[in-house]
Amino acid sequence: MPVKVILFLSVALLFQSCLETDVPITTEGEPVPKNFLGIWYDATDYESSPAFKKKYVVTQGEDNTVYINKFSVDSENKWEGESYKGHFSKVNKVLFLNLQKLEKSEEEGDESGGKYNLYRITFEDDVAKLDAITDDVTETFESSKELYDFVAKNMGYSFFYEKDESVSIIRSEDAE
Repeated sequence: MPVKVILFLSVALLFQSCLETDVPITTEGEPVPKNFLGIWYDATDYESSPAFKKKYVVTQGEDNTVYINKFSVDSENKWEGESYKGHFSKVNKVLFLNLQKLEKSEEEGDESGGKYNLYRITFEDDVAKLDAITDDVTETFESSKELYDFVAKNMGYSFFYEKDESVSIIRSEDAE
């Protein structure tokens, strides 16, 4: 039986209401963690009927880029989707994910929406957790260096991350 991996994410924060910046933490991406690739389902849907109303498909792009396609079932039981492009940054040995919403699907081309949403990602055994950097940050950043230094200075504080609404997603058993 394949190992299930649980990823804790905030529905309200996942790709929507975290810090938005004009620059990423770093411009060059770290290698994409292989255990982050695959198909993920919202854990709150896992036991419900019908199951799996939200799905996240994570694929590897070129040059350490990751694509995340987020699908939700609408009121007519049809899948609707949004696409994101991102890369990982390492700050003091901690991984962060820089995500941009794509205006077009990956198949049509990746025209990103400009702003970056930022998440800390940690892995422990078969569990990964994404913590959105709070949108309460009032500073603006002109360069990735300024943002990197700001994250390095504040990443150890619990108030630096959103934590109110946490939701789990479960890796599909089919995915490697």
